[in-house]
Amino acid sequence: MKRLNNQRHEQYLNQAEEIFFGANGMEEFGLQDTFAFNPDGGANVQDDTLRGADGNGGAMAVAKPDFDRTLTITLKEEGVGDTPVTLFGGNDNLTATDFGFPPNVTVTVLESNYQTVLNTSMNAPFAINGFRVEVDSTIATFKNQLRQVLSIIKADVYGMDARYRLQMRNYFSPFQQQDDIINVAPYNITIAGTTSISFLLLEDNEITFTFFTKTQIQPDNALHGRPMTEIAVAPLPINAPANLALSPSSVDRLASAIASARG
Repeated sequence: MKRLNNQRHEQYLNQAEEIFFGANGMEEFGLQDTFAFNPDGGANVQDDTLRGADGNGGAMAVAKPDFDRTLTITLKEEGVGDTPVTLFGGNDNLTATDFGFPPNVTVTVLESNYQTVLNTSMNAPFAINGFRVEVDSTIATFKNQLRQVLSIIKADVYGMDARYRLQMRNYFSPFQQQDDIINVAPYNITIAGTTSISFLLLEDNEITFTFFTKTQIQPDNALHGRPMTEIAVAPLPINAPANLALSPSSVDRLASAIASARG
């Protein structure tokens, strides 16, 4: 389709894209959030939100309890074969047999149970700002499991859907000492009934996702006159991969050692 060379038309299209992908879905709370990713990693929280974290007066958000920060889900394939699986997607999977999981896949939730997870995602949606992926290193194919692509999908009842392919292997740092774990952070995903994460669970593999909640909508806060948006004010408990850097003094010492070795 031919695109019009019109600034107002382009602005309208850009705004429509942002609304659909959730790029500004939390702007009214002073936050920058996205459907599946964020250019700044979701690390910036505006001052007015943090000032309101204690819920005083006209606060725009309240502090999120630490015990609500993590959600830990483990999937295990029982030796039948490689199996496509889908996490979340409560709108479709809450009433499905075994919540949409094949019979050869078991799911456990450390904090509660999977039915509660789906209900919560639908009635109290939350946004994560990173997650950890761990696999069982005693399984021969565990490295291949960490190379699988995650498809993050947003779909609604109107037939609209968006899909983002996340390459987990891109988050593996060559400097880390463990090869059975990957920290995908910072990385924002809004988890609601319309959100799902699909991937291939390899035969005999066990994989554990630990999701770190950044913000959450708590409707019952309104009964106490408190804002419904809760925000985790504690820093993300996992670090993103960083470039190796040397201090100026270390560079000077290294240069001196090289010069001495050359005589």
